[in-house]
Amino acid sequence: MSEMDALFQKFQSAPREEVRLELALAGFFSGQAKETQKQALEGYLQRRLRPAMEVLLREGRLEELERLLAQDWFPPGLLEDGLSLAISLKSTEGFVLLLRRKAQLTGFSDRDFSL
Repeated sequence: MSEMDALFQKFQSAPREEVRLELALAGFFSGQAKETQKQALEGYLQRRLRPAMEVLLREGRLEELERLLAQDWFPPGLLEDGLSLAISLKSTEGFVLLLRRKAQLTGFSDRDFSL
């Protein structure tokens, strides 16, 4: 049994959501998941975007957050929540990353910058 198979088996049987989320993130970012495993991990992460974003911001795993944002799974409202979380965590790099993603997706049409 490969390391990825063992990780995926733990993911499937983990009773606690925190553990499942960590295992899903590890498997997703490993790049070693088989197609069926990858689909299951992606499906799980799509349903748990807010907690995944929070874990990555809290732990300073910004390269992984950037890769997750590149999947285009984040609705604009969730990006706003991420910006607020980055501010509360004093994660300037995380804030800038999320702000850039928001600019790419929706811009700032909800703001009036006229003088």
